[in-house]
Amino acid sequence: MARAICGSARFTAAATLISRLQDEDGLLLSGMGFSLGDKTRRDAEDSVTQQAIKSWQARAQQATNGLGFAGWHPGHVTVQTGEGGRVYPMMRAQTMSSGGSAPVPIEAGTSDVTVTVSGEAILDSATGPTR
Repeated sequence: MARAICGSARFTAAATLISRLQDEDGLLLSGMGFSLGDKTRRDAEDSVTQQAIKSWQARAQQATNGLGFAGWHPGHVTVQTGEGGRVYPMMRAQTMSSGGSAPVPIEAGTSDVTVTVSGEAILDSATGPTR
């Protein structure tokens, strides 16, 4: 699983702007959400996909060895990526003051990128299981 963390400089700028809009223009912020860019998500999925495939192959090899077969080859294999989730920043409560307020405190969140690999490992029966 890969994690993406948004830069704090962008959050600071956004928090400052939101605070100013709340003070000067009466903005009421009820929620905020972020998501990974398409390229960032694809790059993370590509990396995680390679890790997931290698893990699946290692498990198939362990099963082959444990059952005493000479080898294996893949049957039907499915590679499935998770849905593009949103990154939810953590917002801390802040009391409003009559004077200029400090920037709205926003903390970077994380976004999980998941890939699932499942399939058949066809055992080669050249030597058959050993006992």
